[in-house]
Amino acid sequence: MKLLRMALLGAGLLWGGIAHAQSTPEEIAAQLIAEGYTDVQIERTLLGRVRIVASGADGRREIVIQPTTGVILRDRVQGDNPRPTPRDDRDPMSPPSAPPDGADNDDARPDRPQPPDDQGHDRPEPPDRDRNDKGDERPPQEQ
Repeated sequence: MKLLRMALLGAGLLWGGIAHAQSTPEEIAAQLIAEGYTDVQIERTLLGRVRIVASGADGRREIVIQPTTGVILRDRVQGDNPRPTPRDDRDPMSPPSAPPDGADNDDARPDRPQPPDDQGHDRPEPPDRDRNDKGDERPPQEQ
């Protein structure tokens, strides 16, 4: 009985946390208005998602959310001076981040292995197996 009560309490707390984390279209529209966007429109897509389109000084912003979970699926800004939005690694269509300072070749870094020289020596010569650590010759081993 005690285990059942603990399980129900845990499920109730978890469900309440999930419900609290959802974003509603009205909350997002209010946030956009607070950020200075005007002409906020809320509409449904053919897939049943909620699409919020707003216009402002930064351009046009489009947000698509899944209404059942409240998860933001897309947040795109288009315009003359769009605000940078963080790259979402879950979105396979987002462009990869550019390397810093335009450096796209890191092969010349000193910690990278260098190619072999023109003699083909890419590793040191193997040690002489007929000598021990002191340089003395080893006695023949019996088989």
